[in-house]
Amino acid sequence: MMLKLGDLIDFPNSPGQTVRIIWLSQQNNAVTLFRVNQVNALPELAPAQPLIEMLLKGEAVFMENDPYLPTVAEAALTPSRKRVRDRAWNLIKPLVENVPYIFSEERRGKLVQGVVDEARQGENPSVLRTTKKSIYGYLRRFWQRGMVPNAVLADYPNSGAKGKTRKASTKKRGRPRKYGHAAGINVTESIRKTFRVGFLRCYASD
Repeated sequence: MMLKLGDLIDFPNSPGQTVRIIWLSQQNNAVTLFRVNQVNALPELAPAQPLIEMLLKGEAVFMENDPYLPTVAEAALTPSRKRVRDRAWNLIKPLVENVPYIFSEERRGKLVQGVVDEARQGENPSVLRTTKKSIYGYLRRFWQRGMVPNAVLADYPNSGAKGKTRKASTKKRGRPRKYGHAAGINVTESIRKTFRVGFLRCYASD
């Protein structure tokens, strides 16, 4: 049984306890887990063997589809969203690369405070100023959403209802087709899963 970085693992008998592997020791005998469903989750260091045994017994299962992974295309991002993402990523990049120390409860607070202090001493404090709360928010997004730079993208759930999943109906949604005569189809959950699998195989792994 091989564990790998980024694995999303669910526990059928414990709903809401889904975890992501965000670090593996060189000997693969220790892991750091992140509870993706908890609002204030923090990394948890644990031995790997108990988790492997649970997977072998079926008490834990690998999730083939990753609903937390960002699927937004780079070309679809506005310049302002890119700036917000890049700023957030630049703030936490030295932290997420400082493994395994960022996973230590004793060291993490000091490391985060160091980033806050460095931002305050920048050439333009009004732009670079940040807080520990913001840094922890970026870190949680990063670990929850697959540990890729786009994971820190801000959410805009109330902006024109973008990103909301709409239920399929018999009526075709969207703008009428300009060319051709076919009516087209609505995207169903089955089609959405196909898109997600293709994305994971062809893009997300890079």
